[in-house]
Amino acid sequence: MTNNRVSFLFLFLLFAVFSCDKPLENYQFISVKNSNIGPESVFAFEMDMEKEISYQTFISCRYNSSTVNSDTLLLLIKARSPSGKKYVEEITFPFHSDNELISHKKCSGKLVDIQWPYRKDIQVDNDPGKWEIKIKILNNNGIKGILGMGLSYQGFLPESENERKR
Repeated sequence: MTNNRVSFLFLFLLFAVFSCDKPLENYQFISVKNSNIGPESVFAFEMDMEKEISYQTFISCRYNSSTVNSDTLLLLIKARSPSGKKYVEEITFPFHSDNELISHKKCSGKLVDIQWPYRKDIQVDNDPGKWEIKIKILNNNGIKGILGMGLSYQGFLPESENERKR
């Protein structure tokens, strides 16, 4: 092979390996090896949240589109504050890319990385610190083909009253 072809092949392989490492940048992500996930599997994350900051959260998923047998993903989300308060909710997210709630990127072949906005304008002025977030997949049809789940959060300074009125 010529030097240019070897360089191109090396760069292509390097891109292929690292482009699918994690579904989305700046996310905490937990991979599942060989789709080894069961009905009792829980994905656990931490969020370090401060006073006077407004947060937005996102949930992400990597899945094999040829294996997932559902149009939606039903999740049980449990949050525990630093003071021990607990919050629980069930939420359903769509898998279809034409839904306005999601942005997704196909990584390669049947692997799909998908992201959903979860909560925004979260403020924890009365309970700052490390929050524990646990995500469990509730629909058994949705479990097969899931290769990982992720959580991301971004903090923003809240707008002042004067800025909101503009």
